Amino acid sequence: MHWHVHKDGSRLYHAYRKAGQPMPVAVAIGTDPVVTYCATAPLPPGMDEMLLAGFIRKAPVEMVPCLTVDVEVPATAEIVLEGYVNPGETRIEGPFGDHTGYYSPAEPYPVFHVTAVTRRRNPLYFATVVGIPPMEDAWMGWATERIFAPLLATQWPEVVDMHLPPEGVFHNLALLAVDKHFPMQARRLFQGLWGAGQMSFTKVLVALDDDVDVTDVAGAAKAVLDRLRLPEGIVVTEGVLDALDHSGLRPLWGGKLGVDATRPLPGEPGHGEPPPAGNPPPSEDELLGFLRDRCPGLRACRIPLPEARLTLALLVLEKTRAGEGRDLAAAALEHPGVDVAVAVEGRAEDPLRLLAWRALASLDPVRDLFLRDGKVGVDATAKGPGEGYDREWPAEVAHPPELTARAAEVLRRLGLE
Repeated sequence: MHWHVHKDGSRLYHAYRKAGQPMPVAVAIGTDPVVTYCATAPLPPGMDEMLLAGFIRKAPVEMVPCLTVDVEVPATAEIVLEGYVNPGETRIEGPFGDHTGYYSPAEPYPVFHVTAVTRRRNPLYFATVVGIPPMEDAWMGWATERIFAPLLATQWPEVVDMHLPPEGVFHNLALLAVDKHFPMQARRLFQGLWGAGQMSFTKVLVALDDDVDVTDVAGAAKAVLDRLRLPEGIVVTEGVLDALDHSGLRPLWGGKLGVDATRPLPGEPGHGEPPPAGNPPPSEDELLGFLRDRCPGLRACRIPLPEARLTLALLVLEKTRAGEGRDLAAAALEHPGVDVAVAVEGRAEDPLRLLAWRALASLDPVRDLFLRDGKVGVDATAKGPGEGYDREWPAEVAHPPELTARAAEVLRRLGLE
């Protein structure tokens, strides 16, 4: 049973394990899509997902008892597996391709003993496709964002809107539109969210004023580069990470980054002063020529928003040694026209979305972010033993070409291209 340590299944299993009792379990496969979604929803501990499903459906979810365990399941499920889990009995499971776009590690999980299988006539086995985003689950993340953003505002009323871009796979990046009223309000919001339910797993929080549409990622990124004051706007700390986040030196915890790109209020540094003017950005070819002799593995320099006040440079490399990404980012900051340098692995032709996903997945802010003379360098490359990372860095999920071709053919036949 692939129960992550922070989730309800693991919490319930822990209670049975402490009591020394087997835990009854039922697995419902192929439920009403609303029920399937609600199983993923970030509800408070102990709140029944079926209540949320009934609220969204505007009708109760019909439940029926299992045959061999004292558990109820949705009556319309296609397949139901019944059984139990013994306390303390585990086996190695994995690796699995996951929604993060990486293969999750092989780890010990509880063993499920099946006592009965029931099914509908000619049942359908429901599944989803995972991999490098965006995939099907991106739309489930969008639903969570839209459904739960108003609830977030009941605890933090300054949050006007929120966006979880697919490149951040729901827990690596959150963009927040904030209506500020007092100094350091964005900082208080960061600390609050890093201690709140599933938002506590979010690695990077970005606060913008409420005149910015955070669902427009390109526009939000430009607003950050136009309004951010360095180094005052950067907050780095440590906290819990999602079980699928591999970036930290140790499992389940690591660095956090808060980016406060809101306008300073009275009492905050920079209030009443225009942001410092930036230097003209270099062209991508100019920066490539500036760095190529110092990093033979450098494949491309990308400057996605050259019109912004601060210049962000993405340095795409094929890494060959420990510390190469950090050295490259530091070298780029020596150019007077570069304010933020991010080293990320990839190919010259990789799209920006892919590079952003890879950088967010690889970043540990405590280990990888550094400041130089009011500029920011980031080593967002994969890490190894020479960089203090003693686990195996996961591989990116790859779909075999023949499978991709078959899927494209199915979509074509269904008119869904």
